[in-house]
Amino acid sequence: MCRPRRPIQFAIVEHLRRDTSAGEAIPRAIIGFHQDHEQHWVADLACGHTQHVRHDPPWQNRPWVITESGRASFMGTLLECVKCVQDGGTMHELLVVTPYRLDLTVSALRRLPSNLVDVYTADGRYLRASNDAGISTITCVTQPHERALAVRVVGGADTEAALARVRRMLGPDRELDAFYKQAAQISWLVPLVERMRGIKPPRYPSLWEACVNAIVFQQISLHAASSIMRRLIEALADRTAYDGIPLAVFPDVERFLRAPDATLRA
Repeated sequence: MCRPRRPIQFAIVEHLRRDTSAGEAIPRAIIGFHQDHEQHWVADLACGHTQHVRHDPPWQNRPWVITESGRASFMGTLLECVKCVQDGGTMHELLVVTPYRLDLTVSALRRLPSNLVDVYTADGRYLRASNDAGISTITCVTQPHERALAVRVVGGADTEAALARVRRMLGPDRELDAFYKQAAQISWLVPLVERMRGIKPPRYPSLWEACVNAIVFQQISLHAASSIMRRLIEALADRTAYDGIPLAVFPDVERFLRAPDATLRA
């Protein structure tokens, strides 16, 4: 009896997977394509990494990649990304409700670049260190494309808890259609809304941190409040680093209560 042939896309996906280097890999969705300097086709993955999908017969046969319709048919296909494992930590994809812009949302959370706890790098990474019940964790968030965030969790924390913290703080699943509809009826607000389209209302990860910020930022000057908060963090925070970038952990309430009055007034 002849076995039914599998769809051609199945076979091609298996061939793509065999092209990855030996070792553990993590499946990532294709979100786009581009050509390198030698005009070979490269798949853009949801995690922010890339992978060649060359059509170079007779060694590599992928005729689908040379046509726009062929490439479109492979959007969303999973490729095994070895680079995610090599980079360390575990990478997760969080889908967002569009429009969404990580840079604007983090900017609202940080207020000013002097923020030592919420760090945004020049290459588009949001970094935050935390210490939950003595377990140190660093979370790195990027936006490889408009429809998703890539979240890398480094350390011993519960991954689901870390992802829940990202969802709470950065609001990727918050729907703002009602706001955009109302704002469109206010003429003076329209230009600002368009300029800031994609920002989502950020939240602090805990009631304690929200209260501290609410009290300190009652100062009449944003810069004065940021200066006070920075001194508090410098005096009480644990320090760590990620990829050479210094990070500070927001001090918990117990550390605050143990601190001498002189330290808090400094």
